[in-house]
Amino acid sequence: MTEGRASEVRADDKVKSRFARGLFLAAAGRYDEALALYRTLEADAAPFAALYFAKARLFVETGQLEPAIAAAEQAVSMEPKHVYYVRLLGSLYHDAGRYEDALGMFLSQKEITPDDPKALSMLADAYLALDRPQDALRVFERLRVLDPFNEHTLAHILWIELKLNHYKEAIEVLQTMMEQGSGNDKLMLTLGELYLQTGEVERALVIFHDIVADDASFLPGWIALFEALIETGEVDELEQELTVFFGHPETELDAALDLVRLFMLRSDIDSAYLGPVRFMAGRMLADYPDNRDVRFTRGLIHARDGEYRKAREFFLPLVASDPAYVKAWEEIASSYVAEGEFHHALYTFRQAREALRRPSYRLLVLEGYALYRSELMEAAFEVLGDAQLREGDAQQPAWLRMQAAITMALVSEKTGREEQSLDAYSRVLDIDPHNTLALNNLAYMLAERNERLPEALAYARKAVQTEPGNPVFLDTLGWVYFKLGNYEQALLYLERAVATGFSDPEIIEHLEAVREK
Repeated sequence: MTEGRASEVRADDKVKSRFARGLFLAAAGRYDEALALYRTLEADAAPFAALYFAKARLFVETGQLEPAIAAAEQAVSMEPKHVYYVRLLGSLYHDAGRYEDALGMFLSQKEITPDDPKALSMLADAYLALDRPQDALRVFERLRVLDPFNEHTLAHILWIELKLNHYKEAIEVLQTMMEQGSGNDKLMLTLGELYLQTGEVERALVIFHDIVADDASFLPGWIALFEALIETGEVDELEQELTVFFGHPETELDAALDLVRLFMLRSDIDSAYLGPVRFMAGRMLADYPDNRDVRFTRGLIHARDGEYRKAREFFLPLVASDPAYVKAWEEIASSYVAEGEFHHALYTFRQAREALRRPSYRLLVLEGYALYRSELMEAAFEVLGDAQLREGDAQQPAWLRMQAAITMALVSEKTGREEQSLDAYSRVLDIDPHNTLALNNLAYMLAERNERLPEALAYARKAVQTEPGNPVFLDTLGWVYFKLGNYEQALLYLERAVATGFSDPEIIEHLEAVREK
């Protein structure tokens, strides 16, 4: 060996030794020292791919995504066929949301190792991230060929087939999973629901019956059975199965109440659930005539049916026996408000205030509305102000916060508190940006004040787009255009408002003001 060659070998050995030292430092968690050593190597010696790969992994360990990507890119540029370098860079691109770049790396990885399960899984994940389920499905099917019984692969195929509404294919996958011992109640339930999707109702019912026969405490199985019978109109069989459910020793009262509440929600959008809800409530009342929750639920059903007096027959005894029963007070007050019996509602609020240490947010909102409808504006403003202070106490439902804000806006308008009214309408739009009442009224108030007119125009146009034939909204839009000096558009919309036949002196006044220009 020549002297020059020997010195090169010694220098190369020193680089390897220093690099190994850096790897040990990184493995020991001494990242700053390792990085400093890598950088001196980068400056002193000819760069090599393994050094950049080590830097990339160090940056990953320290949570520095962009530097990790830059280092991994250097490693791949030097050795584009190195599977670990390509895999790391693809993973980093994926973590950074650069899914197209990640896909490119994983396709390269597939070329290097065509049937490597890890490479194929990463490729499929990239396709899913790019919302290309068909491509992902092809990759998972290849994985299935390589390992027909891999539960992870089968689960992904099932999910994609469901996403693509390939119900028959999904059934085949589910059956495979269950045949190899992955069967459980949830998979059985999914299989039954898929049979419903493909119109195989009898098969679905057999599965649902088998599920509840095997485990009568599995409430989702009962729900699926009842829903299938409701959707197929099998009323007699439904009542028979409901009787079995309520009479079964494993059926707990809480589960029965949960079922009734769920179907009450469903009945809001599908009247086919009304009959079953009434049947279940009647059965529970027969089984538990003195149970507070059962009686409260029965009252709720009467209230939802508009039978407010019957509802109060259940609610009033509850607050008589337990004056601190807040929800019952709320429903009593709500029933009077729904009937327009505001004097009875106000009396209920006084009783509730005496019984409760602190009225609930819903009671305050209802009371504010009842006071507003009773023309007691100052009292309404005070109560709604108290409600507004309470919004942060707990996560109040959006519909209730919106009701509070709308009522506050109307009360504030009536009492000449324009700033508070503007604020309240803005809060309504924060909750529901498409609320036409708030859009229109906020636009009109801003126009009357000659303030934020471009914003007022946007609100008024949005209201008219939602209800193009509403004369009040057309009037507001025309009036905003008038305030902006666009008399041609103002005349157009005000004439449309008059053409609806709606008689309002203010609209006529606005039209005359425009015609004078």
